[in-house]
This record gives sequence, structure tokens and C-alpha cells, in this order.
Amino acid sequence: MVFQGEVLPVGALLERAQTAAAHELGVGVGVRHAAADNAARCAVLLAASDSSEVCWRYPPDPR
Repeated sequence: MVFQGEVLPVGALLERAQTAAAHELGVGVGVRHAAADNAARCAVLLAASDSSEVCWRYPPDPR
């Protein structure tokens, strides 16, 4: 598949960003992962003899 869009110069992208309406990030999303939760889950995975490589992914919430 060949890209058929338009590649804009950085100046044009900045202009669009400055003139666009404000966007609220994360409205209604909530926090999905926190460092402390991820570290605790990684400890559980390591205790279950999983490799440390699995801790680099965001594991599913066990709750």
C-alpha cells in the first residue's frame, strides 16, 4: 500500500496545532497503568518463574 496523503512541513504542522481547538487528553479514560502497579505485577510474574522479558510489556490487570 502506497501512502497517498500529504506530508506537511513542520511550520504548517505548528500553525495547525496553534489554531486548532483545545483538546482535553484522556477525558473519560482514567489511568490504565501506573509504575507502582506495573512493578508489583512484574514481581508476581518473576515469582511465578516468568522471564524478566515479560515485565517489559504492560501485563493485563489481574483484578
